[in-house]
Amino acid sequence: MHTIINRADGSVLGTLSGEEAALLHEVLVDEFEGDADFNIRPATIELLEGKLQPESLAWLREAAEEQGSVEIGLEEEMQEPTFEGVLRGTDGEPLGGLRVDVLEPIEATAFSRPDGAFQLPMPGAKARFRITARGNLVLEEFEESTDQPLDIELQIISGQLVTPDGNGLPLAILSLDSWELLSSAHRPPEQQLSWARTDTDGNFRLPVAFPRLSGQARCDFEVFAASGEPLGGYLSIDVELDTQMLLGRHEVPAPNPNWPADETETIARLSLPMN
Repeated sequence: MHTIINRADGSVLGTLSGEEAALLHEVLVDEFEGDADFNIRPATIELLEGKLQPESLAWLREAAEEQGSVEIGLEEEMQEPTFEGVLRGTDGEPLGGLRVDVLEPIEATAFSRPDGAFQLPMPGAKARFRITARGNLVLEEFEESTDQPLDIELQIISGQLVTPDGNGLPLAILSLDSWELLSSAHRPPEQQLSWARTDTDGNFRLPVAFPRLSGQARCDFEVFAASGEPLGGYLSIDVELDTQMLLGRHEVPAPNPNWPADETETIARLSLPMN
């Protein structure tokens, strides 16, 4: 069995049999680079008709329609004994939906739940772990003994997206595409480093991995409505590199309720990271 995780918050959407999970891979693996994560839109469900059980299609469709799209993670059922841990932001609050991998001496993948907790197969007395944002940004990679549960604090950027009427923008995607230190010419070449989905009030908490330095970083973001509509161009914000990286309120254009007028692609990946 495979547990299907909503990458936006770590909530459990449902379960798939091993056969269904294999069929999901077969249908979508050519569309996505990652081997464990897929972005599902309502149109994607059409490709899965007749391949997944009706009840599986029902909860996938419900999640995709509610949010406009949903990125899922597939977590294989684990046998006892397990190794546990929790992920928190620098604000002390839990971080759900992040990917945790054991790299050595075994290989396994899990996703943190809404309370930040995760479970992995017991890897041995010591293991190498990697924590990845919703996107391709490696937040932490380290070797640690497994005699105690992990309690990991991760950097976050927090703030709120609002529309011109002053209301929070719900269920939007904020994607950190690139950043640079203002005191340096260094600029990472990676794109789509990390993304977060806003809550019903437009608030977001975005995991990042900035240098532990003082100063400022200029961050370039893209914003997408729940429908996938791009909202304006790049949003460039200077972030003070400290423990509490608070961005405050930032206004973006209101979504077009009629977007898209003609959806020609069965699967629209947009600019969302798939790993």
